[in-house]
Amino acid sequence: MIKFLDLQKINAVYQESFQEKLKLVLDKGWFILGDEVQSFESNFASYCGTKYCIGVGNGLDALVLIFKGYIQLGKLQKGDEVILTTHEHVGNAMPWMSRQKKDGIVIRKYTPGATADETLNRISALINKKTKVIATPHIPCTQGQVLPVKKICKLAKDKGIFSLIDGAHGAGMMPINLHDMGCDTYASCSHKWMLGPMAAGIVYVREEMQERLRPTLLGSWNVCSPQFIAQPEIAFERGGRR
Repeated sequence: MIKFLDLQKINAVYQESFQEKLKLVLDKGWFILGDEVQSFESNFASYCGTKYCIGVGNGLDALVLIFKGYIQLGKLQKGDEVILTTHEHVGNAMPWMSRQKKDGIVIRKYTPGATADETLNRISALINKKTKVIATPHIPCTQGQVLPVKKICKLAKDKGIFSLIDGAHGAGMMPINLHDMGCDTYASCSHKWMLGPMAAGIVYVREEMQERLRPTLLGSWNVCSPQFIAQPEIAFERGGRR
């Protein structure tokens, strides 16, 4: 029998580096945030051509953080529409399907075409005045097609529609420049084509869109100033952490 995927063989050449990093973390005793997380965020941001990215628990957390942050602003009401593909990973599909059942939003779906133009035409045909979000994978996990995400994001921006790119299979597969892509948000993880560990996700939010999202888990790392309680209102400053 020929193994389809032998992760032990793939990772064997990195075993010594893995052990060194694990020992470094254990010796520091800092298992939440810390230098290693900041290094991961900085390296990923550099890879994506952005100033920053934020590390989260996993790829699903990255998607849900964006999703809930948008919902909390009241941007999606009963009858509002979200466009998905018919080739979504369950992580991007289930949060929207749950909101459809709970709050009555409408999910409209398209099957990616054989060409970029065909895909864009299928998306355009679904857009109307109720369309609020286009949430699409960079590369669908089901068939590996690279979708025309730059053109999809431009279409969304021209129509005043929020764009969310599920980049779980994009990161590590090809060069990425999120500024050039023009997405409002991008969510990814390290354990697929970056060959990193599980339980490490990443979130990018375009700077102009930050005021249109809200943090969903709040605590001591969300503000920079220790005097925040004396302020007339809480500001979630850049540099504040989750």
